[in-house]
Amino acid sequence: MTSFYIPFALTVLSMATYHVAQKLLSSSDSPFSLLAAAYAVAAVLCIGAAMFAGSTAGESGAVAHPSARDTLHQVFSLKNWPVLLLAVAVVGIEVGILFTYKYGASMGTLPLLTNAGLLIITVPVGALFFREHVSMSTLAGGLCVLGGFWLMTRHA
Repeated sequence: MTSFYIPFALTVLSMATYHVAQKLLSSSDSPFSLLAAAYAVAAVLCIGAAMFAGSTAGESGAVAHPSARDTLHQVFSLKNWPVLLLAVAVVGIEVGILFTYKYGASMGTLPLLTNAGLLIITVPVGALFFREHVSMSTLAGGLCVLGGFWLMTRHA
């Protein structure tokens, strides 16, 4: 179960840091320049991590991952179209949140509202295209989230 909680904690802490950083970004600078700078630093961090991961050995002593060069070549191949889709989605998320905060969104509501909206899309997509099981508890939880969404937006 630890394998779930460590990346989950990393995700939650990173998302909190993400929203604080987005809220603190200067509204006078070009949002695209800000994102380009942030992604340049992120690219350097990811390339470094890919090189490190490419040189680590697994439990059997064998190399766990292909070399960073081979991995980067494969990732930038047009055959790997989900990477391109992810890039477009990431820019959309970043620009959308940056502008939403710029126009006065609250850190107390924006993450909840976007995640509620995401729930409306991802539960049916997961069920229809990825054959994920939707349990009664998932539906009940979804209804609670949607109720919260309604409560938070009815006076907006």
